[in-house]
Parts: sequence; structure tokens; C-alpha cells
Amino acid sequence: MFKTLSEQIAILQSRGVIVDDNSSNQRLLLDNNYYNVINGFKDPFLISASPDLYKSGTKFEEIFALYDFDRKLRSLLLEYFLIIENDCKTKIAYDFSSRYNENDYLNIDNYNSIATPEEKIRISRFLGELGKKLDRGKTNGIYVHFINANPPKTIPLWAAVNFFDFGDIRELYSFLDDTVRFNIANYYSISQNNLDTMLSCINMFRNVCAHDNRVMKYIIYKKNMNISNMPIHTNLKLKKDTVGNYLFGKKDLFSVFICFKYLLSDKLFNDFFDELIKHLKILNSKLTTISINDVYMQYGLPLSDPATGQLDWKSIKTTSKW
Repeated sequence: MFKTLSEQIAILQSRGVIVDDNSSNQRLLLDNNYYNVINGFKDPFLISASPDLYKSGTKFEEIFALYDFDRKLRSLLLEYFLIIENDCKTKIAYDFSSRYNENDYLNIDNYNSIATPEEKIRISRFLGELGKKLDRGKTNGIYVHFINANPPKTIPLWAAVNFFDFGDIRELYSFLDDTVRFNIANYYSISQNNLDTMLSCINMFRNVCAHDNRVMKYIIYKKNMNISNMPIHTNLKLKKDTVGNYLFGKKDLFSVFICFKYLLSDKLFNDFFDELIKHLKILNSKLTTISINDVYMQYGLPLSDPATGQLDWKSIKTTSKW
């Protein structure tokens, strides 16, 4: 049922939320949507969810600060997802072109030579979709440059990758011949399977961020897209469940940080980490009802545990990845 901005604020106040400045907070709700702000980020402030009852002293500004942090986190993640995407595109184009003709990337014979008949069908369909993407880009300057040449030229892979999104690159890598897959993974000093799972993880989180959905509490729901066990899981002494599976860093936001640790240069990883800490400090300064540790747990970031030896998530910056 439709509620005016005043009615929305009255509902929050009836549930124990302190709203100090109606006019400015009404504007925040008008600009950002009650559902996105409140329903998306109320959980850590609740003592009861049916009906909603908030912890004593909860302020609307705190809930909004968490919402705003998540929004800034999405932008930060996207910035580094794009860096990894461009890096992978460059490496794939280089290694494929060094082994095959740079114009022959739509030829199924240049992909997994031991693929099953079912896999060959998947590869054929995928390459068909890539061809369609190129056709849809006929007004793109890159396309025009090659097609309008005299004589017309086929768009080489190193230029064609600009038409492909992260999901395309993830699939393209998975279909490549083992030799090319090995060479690309070797740039990062990880295995082919490691890179497969990391690209899948990043692709899932990238889609969340690109569609402006909440990162808080998001976990990868597809089992085969959880990242592989890496040395840093062991080095951080992350807890395991009763059957030996890590409780952190497999399908949560922390798994993205682990991907960054392996796929970004040390400088870029540190730049990302330092910017993240800045946003967390701003958020922490606005919290009075919950602690910053409560926020970490909402995002799947492990806290130190003397009983098990588990290190705090921030230790990832200085902990060896090997």
C-alpha cells in the first residue's frame, strides 16, 4: 500500500527508530527508496523481525550510512573488476593469437580439442553468440575501422575482446585449449581450475554490483562457482565446518578479496584495500547502535578468534598468498 514520506517516517518511529530531521530524511527516502534503504539494511539493527523492532537508540542515519557504504563498496568493487576484466582480455587475446591466427577465434577447431560432443555443442553455441555480438557492434568505431579498411579486414581478437563482457571472457577461458589455458593461469601463478573458479566468483559479484543490488549478505548460490581452496585460506587459519569446508572465503565477499589478492598486482591490491578501509572508517564514525564488527559479519568477513587461531580479515593485506 502506498505510503507518503511522512507516513514512512512515522512507521520507522513507531518501531523504535530515531528520526531527528524529518525534512532531510524525507529527502533521503525520496532519492533512494524506502525499500532499498530500510528493508535492505535493517537486519543488523533489529531485535525482532516479526514485527520489526529495532535496538534501542537506533537512528535512521545509521541505517542510511550502512546503505551508503554498500553503494560505495559496489562502485569500488566494479572499479577493480574492470581492471581484472581488461587484464584477462589482454592475456587471452595475446596467448590465443600467438598460437592461432588472431582472426580465427570463431573457429571451433581452435578450442578444447578433447571436448565431448556435448561440450562441442556448447562451444559452438557460445562462438555463435560472440559472432552476433560483433554484428551488433557495427556502429562501434573499432568495428568500422576494420570493416571499412581497403580491403575490409576481419576484426582481430585483440580488438574483438572489447565487445565481450566479463561473462563472455569467463566462458571463453573455460573453452580454450589446455595449453593456452595453462599459459594464462601461469601469469597469475595459479592453476587453470583456480582461475576458472575465481573468474566465476568475480562474475557473480560483478553482476550483483552492476545491477545495483545489495552486496551485504550476498553469497554465491552456485556450488561450482565457489573459489578453490588457496594457500591463503590456510595461512589465515580460517575456520572450517564439521566436514572440513572453510566457513569464510569460498562464496562470500571475502572470497572476492582473495581473488583480488591473486589476480591483482600487489600495488593494486593495496590500493583497493586502503580505499576500502577509508569507507569503513567513515561508516564506523556514524554507528552508535551496532559495532563495526557486526558489519563485518554481515559481509562474511572473518574476525580474529584466539581459540582457533583464525586471523582477522584485515590480515589479508599482509599475509602471504603462497
